[in-house]
Amino acid sequence: LRFDPPARANPRRVDVVVVARDEPTEVLRATLLGCADMHGEHRTIVLDTIGRRSVTDLSTSFGAEVLQPRDIEAGTAPEAQLNAVLEELDADLVALLRGDDVPLPDMLERLTGDFEDDSVWMSQGRQAVYGPSASDYDGASDELSYFFGVVQPGKNHHGASYWCGSGALLRRAAISHVGGVPTETDTPGFQMSLAAHGAGWESRYHGEPTVLTLARPDLEGFVTQHALWASGNIQSLRTRRSPLWARGLDRAQRMSYLSTITTYLSGPRQLAVVLVLGATLLGIGLPVVADPVLLVSAWGTWMGLEVLARRGLARGHGGGIAAFGNQWLLMGAYCSAWLSVAVPR
Repeated sequence: LRFDPPARANPRRVDVVVVARDEPTEVLRATLLGCADMHGEHRTIVLDTIGRRSVTDLSTSFGAEVLQPRDIEAGTAPEAQLNAVLEELDADLVALLRGDDVPLPDMLERLTGDFEDDSVWMSQGRQAVYGPSASDYDGASDELSYFFGVVQPGKNHHGASYWCGSGALLRRAAISHVGGVPTETDTPGFQMSLAAHGAGWESRYHGEPTVLTLARPDLEGFVTQHALWASGNIQSLRTRRSPLWARGLDRAQRMSYLSTITTYLSGPRQLAVVLVLGATLLGIGLPVVADPVLLVSAWGTWMGLEVLARRGLARGHGGGIAAFGNQWLLMGAYCSAWLSVAVPR
């Protein structure tokens, strides 16, 4: 089932903002080369958050403009850094890229057609991976495929696909309309999407890749990344744009956002399983009376059906055995994220 319209010509001008952080210059070079090869009229702006001379020299060699805002705090998410240069932009549409993301040449052609509808604030493309290394965690690739191949198309069907940071086009007027990219949580892209949908704007998602990100993270980076997403998305429950009470969301959108947040309940659920098993093994006693063979058979059947169901729903987009391993790896991160709601910081 496809949701993607055919690629269209690019009649609009786009400001492409590249957020350069601590990437090596050879990595940033690949990004700028990709920007130079993009079809359609666009202007490339490099947001240098560190102030390196090498970044300025490299950017100017590709004909890109360089901005060095001074009011950006360390650790600010790239999406939120867009606020610092919003007044410097003059195009109707904006594309945000990280310094290690390479846009595909037809990115603008694929996405700008959606903005013929004046109610569309964002068109998100799929993110793919290039340059994997030996230290990469394979489960990250499985998770990426599952999110962009299953989760986002489902949210798009209900009008609730959200901004993933890179690989998207944004309507500058919509960002200004909601007062800039929100910074109340650790996931400003998720919060910005909530704000835009609550204000009546619509979003679109395309299943074809529009940007290549440098590489899958290693195991530590994978857990850290998901911990940030979990804490930021759960933090939205405490904001005025919480999907629990935010105005402007229809029922499908509200349920879609809440389903993203409740996904992180898998952490406390698995912790409960660990505590029950631990108590049982320590001699407190088995809470049921049954033949061990029957218990093992029931458990094996349940697990087998769960794997088959997930694979069937994923339709080849991840969701295999690695997904269950990821859930256990992320148990601590998800429990910590829920704790952060009750005990901020």
